Amino acid sequence: MRDGSERPDPTVGALGRGYIVYTATGQVCAMLGNSQRSRWVVADQPSAAEASAIPENLIAYCGAYSVDEAGGFVVHHVEIDLSPNRTGTDRKRFFTITGDRLVLRAAPPLPEEVRALTITWERVR
Repeated sequence: MRDGSERPDPTVGALGRGYIVYTATGQVCAMLGNSQRSRWVVADQPSAAEASAIPENLIAYCGAYSVDEAGGFVVHHVEIDLSPNRTGTDRKRFFTITGDRLVLRAAPPLPEEVRALTITWERVR
């Protein structure tokens, strides 16, 4: 944060979990969620309130991607997103790779109170 403090992403929380998949043919798919989401009372039939809470704790999108190695960034060209307003947008992320760890940092503009948005991914083996 701009005041020097840190906070977890408000959508996925401190114990967020997820996957990001980059294919050799240029597609990316990312899904992140709050690992402590409440279960629905009826397993396969969420109530209206339970169903409306789904996007509050989940980030999900897929599309094509392009990499600028010299610039150190990747652009996710969003083709489908949990939020329909994000479909057709680009998400630019600066990256560093160290061993099996990928760190993505969102490019500006960022929300006013945010100094940096960073997510660390660990390769699944």
